[in-house]
Amino acid sequence: METKRRHIRSQKFFQKSAPVNSVLVNSVEAILDMKVPAKWYRRIIGSIEVICGFSMATIPFSTVKLCSNVVLILNSLNAIYSHYMVEDKFEKVAPTLVFLFMLIGRLVIDYQGRKALADQQNVSEDTRTKQE
Repeated sequence: METKRRHIRSQKFFQKSAPVNSVLVNSVEAILDMKVPAKWYRRIIGSIEVICGFSMATIPFSTVKLCSNVVLILNSLNAIYSHYMVEDKFEKVAPTLVFLFMLIGRLVIDYQGRKALADQQNVSEDTRTKQE
C-alpha cells in the first residue's frame, strides 16, 4: 500500500503539465516541404554532430577538418533557427551560441595559419628568384 502511494506521488511530481515537443519547427520541413518525425530528426542531427566531431578530432587532413567545421557551423545555425522559431529562452540557446563561436574561432585560426603558410612560401620563392 505504501509503495502504491509513493508511486502515485512520484507520478504527480514528475508529470509534466503539457507534453513538450522539442522539434516543433525544423528547417527540413520549411525547405523541402517534407515531414520528418522528431525522433529521426534528432537521430540524424546527432549522428552528423558525432561524425563531424570524430573526424575533426582524429583525421589529420586539413580539408576534412575544414569540411567538418563548416558542416558543424551550418548545424549550429540550424539549431539556433529552431530555437528561435520555438521561442526558447536565451538559456537554451546559449550553449549553441558558444559552440558556434568556438567553431567560427577555429575557422578563423585555420584561415590565418593557411595564409601565414602561403605568405611564407611566397617569401621563400621571392628570395630564390633574387639569388638567381
